[in-house]
Amino acid sequence: MSRTLVPRALLVCLLLALAGPAHATLMSYWPLNDGPGSSTAANAVAGMPTGTLTNMDPSTDWVVGYNGSGYALDLDGANDYVNLGTNAALNAIDNPLTASLWAKTTAAGAWYRSLFSKFGGTPFWGIGWINTNYLGFVIRGTGGDFRPDAPANWGLDGRWHHLLGLRGNGKVTFFGDGEVLDTRADNGVSTVNTANLNLGSHNASQYVAATVDEPALWNEALRMRQILALASGAHTPATLPAAGTFPQNPIEAAAPAAYWRLEETIAGGGAGDWAGNDYHLNGSATGLTKAIPRPLFYDPTNRAMAFDGANGYFATGAALLSSDFAGSGSYTIELWFNAASRHQGDLTAFTTAAGHAILLELETDGRIRFLHRWPAGGSGGTDLYSATLYATDAWHHLVAVKDGADMKLYIDSVLDPNTASDPSAISGALNLAVGRITSTTAGRYFNGMLDEIVLYNRALTYDEIYCHFSGIAVPEPASLALLGLGALGLRLRRRRTH
Repeated sequence: MSRTLVPRALLVCLLLALAGPAHATLMSYWPLNDGPGSSTAANAVAGMPTGTLTNMDPSTDWVVGYNGSGYALDLDGANDYVNLGTNAALNAIDNPLTASLWAKTTAAGAWYRSLFSKFGGTPFWGIGWINTNYLGFVIRGTGGDFRPDAPANWGLDGRWHHLLGLRGNGKVTFFGDGEVLDTRADNGVSTVNTANLNLGSHNASQYVAATVDEPALWNEALRMRQILALASGAHTPATLPAAGTFPQNPIEAAAPAAYWRLEETIAGGGAGDWAGNDYHLNGSATGLTKAIPRPLFYDPTNRAMAFDGANGYFATGAALLSSDFAGSGSYTIELWFNAASRHQGDLTAFTTAAGHAILLELETDGRIRFLHRWPAGGSGGTDLYSATLYATDAWHHLVAVKDGADMKLYIDSVLDPNTASDPSAISGALNLAVGRITSTTAGRYFNGMLDEIVLYNRALTYDEIYCHFSGIAVPEPASLALLGLGALGLRLRRRRTH
């Protein structure tokens, strides 16, 4: 079978060609660039309210902005705050919701101290202190109170940090500098209220000492690429593109149900879901070594993570719904691993309260175990053990596929000779642990490195698996011509027959 393989430089051009000019649905944005002498903070979104500096000195409280240019506002912690106002459109923003700002502070804080909030009592949402020494994001209403938070003292170092609270897809997540800090399941409680939005106080009381910049609000759950674009300073809220207009890598283009790149750097933080379903992971406080360079053909700056075999792991903050993963009877788990030794260590473990449902596990004899068990439990199900043995201190690409009843393993793009059959389909929500036996139980810790963990709600094809392992296959030049790249594709293509 012939296949056109496109060099990486062309791949980048092809992906960039798919990006468009559309923007995210920004609802309100105060750039805070009004400057000395102004007692108001203009809104960059037409028809949205202007902020009013309250108990502040317009001649001294405008300071240099987060990026070294423009302006920000310095709040004294005594009685300074900014009344950002509200209107019917802002009152209605509830679920989904994304709020962000830049902040610089050394204050220890307490419950609840506001940086950016819509607070007039319960219900409310806000970014601020949820306890002494803990920044976080609050979703609070009658029947629900969700407070994902940062590791202790994170962000309280007197430096600029980008803070973002996200609500969507049944989860509430707090981000710092573009990384997941904590994520929780959300029961959908309403936070709708008519209070004014504000900076530096809640309900015109309990003030905070902080410097703030660029508060913004969206009525959608932003995606990882958008969040990173804001946190890196590559975009402001006003220029942020819509999620679907960013260039995609080949994993994103394959429409995963969940995708953890493991790019993060913050100790005690989590891992972001790049697939857009907000299945973000919480990380252990210790046992993880982050930001290990590991270039990929689609990302030369890619990074991996090391797990110490004793404490390091990740777990979902909210269970994976069977409508998103494995409920159709077919599914795929794809990842890269590098084992430090031959040991029994769990790569991915999917469970319910009754026990394991799906498991990918390394064995001490070098085999790889793929378990499918439904109903979930402590025994039974179907085990597939690989004939191929994994090497230590070497990267392996592992793909476990359940295609209807057929269970298969691909190791470094090669189909393992051992197969199994199980016609049962997952019909319940699953908790996921990465790097140990369950999300709540210590044991069978993985010792080594992991990267690019992906879940699909379908069976990947061999062509997709091979391409994710070795390179990018695209349609024949006749199809490339539809993108205006046919001639270039004809010059650069090379043939491979298998």
